[in-house]
Amino acid sequence: SIPQLAFGLYKVPADEEGEAIISEAIKAGYRHFDTAAYYGNERTLGNALKASGMPRDHFFVVSKVWNDSQKRGRAAVRQSILRSVEALDF
Repeated sequence: SIPQLAFGLYKVPADEEGEAIISEAIKAGYRHFDTAAYYGNERTLGNALKASGMPRDHFFVVSKVWNDSQKRGRAAVRQSILRSVEALDF
């Protein structure tokens, strides 16, 4: 089941410091992460998850589609999701 408590990535930097922060969260037991394309750190999260050495299916990742994409319709939402998946690289 999905852990009720997620580690929020708002304002976590999209660099090595951000990866270190996420790595520490993983070491502390977090398995549920909340990010968004708007935060600019989806790739950082993907890198940290891979670097953990744990199988991908041990993690739950939540991201969000920005309102502008929703207003532009189904194709824009799909593209937003595909960009997020690509950035997360899993």
